[in-house]
Amino acid sequence: MPRPLTSGATRASGLVSKHSSSSRRGSQRGRSTTTRAYAAVPSVVDESSDPIIVAASWLGAKQRPFSKYKQLWQSLGFHSIISARPPMSSIMVPAAGQLLAAKFTHRLLQTAQQRPNAPILVHLFSGGGFIFMGWVFQILSELEPHNAAAADVRSRIRGVIFDSSPADVTADVSSRALVAAALGRPAEGIEDELGWLVKPTAAVVEGYLKLPFIRTSLLGMEQSWLQQAPACPKLFLYSEADVLIQPGVVEGFMAEQQAAGSQTYCYKWSDSAHVDHYRKYPEEYKQQLARFVQQVLPEQQQQQQQGQQLGGAGADENV
Repeated sequence: MPRPLTSGATRASGLVSKHSSSSRRGSQRGRSTTTRAYAAVPSVVDESSDPIIVAASWLGAKQRPFSKYKQLWQSLGFHSIISARPPMSSIMVPAAGQLLAAKFTHRLLQTAQQRPNAPILVHLFSGGGFIFMGWVFQILSELEPHNAAAADVRSRIRGVIFDSSPADVTADVSSRALVAAALGRPAEGIEDELGWLVKPTAAVVEGYLKLPFIRTSLLGMEQSWLQQAPACPKLFLYSEADVLIQPGVVEGFMAEQQAAGSQTYCYKWSDSAHVDHYRKYPEEYKQQLARFVQQVLPEQQQQQQQGQQLGGAGADENV
């Protein structure tokens, strides 16, 4: 059974949110024992402030499967979406990934300046999205001293959603992710089926990750999540069955985010594969997004309902 949207991590992990205000005993086997109570909040609609959705994909994502998430957000009433699909080179050649992140940051700043009242939600996937957005936050922080727009963007980020993320950047995880992305196939079972390719790839990656400039780049990205990312609410969607992103890594990162001042929520499945939660459980996935949005953007509830009824075309800027 999947885990419900909860405040903080599950009780089994020993993590408790510092900001949780209420909880109740779960009644279904396999579900979390702590649940955030969602209070009814009056809706205040501002037609000029439709939120901006920032979506950062897994490494090497193809446009067609990733576009399903754009459609998902549109079904929830959100039509302003800017997205990035980091290539595999993002992790192996940090300079290339940082250049792409800088280009994307510039586009985000432009979009935010055009719509100064719009709050921002970030939806990222796997290690690719985690690393990419870490660089974006790092760039925004570096721009802040001489660019008021950068500080404004960071202040308007109201929530971050992690799908099968964050990643523990190790040779083992990276090699399986790279081989899976290169071949366009699921990571589950890839080591058993293609061990002859995964093992030498892991050996090469292990040496590469030890290079000083690579270590410095990845360390800066990781630190940006603790020091430069906004301390806004964060939702983690993950699974016990994920062979790339271990639940313990996700729950450990949740604890770090709580310590840094963020309210955290989670929903944990027992059997969905890496970045496969929406495909396998579309209604549950959509429900968790809707609940999280209601929590972090209560003023948008009525606007979402209107958007679902009326539909509409939104700007989608891909990088």
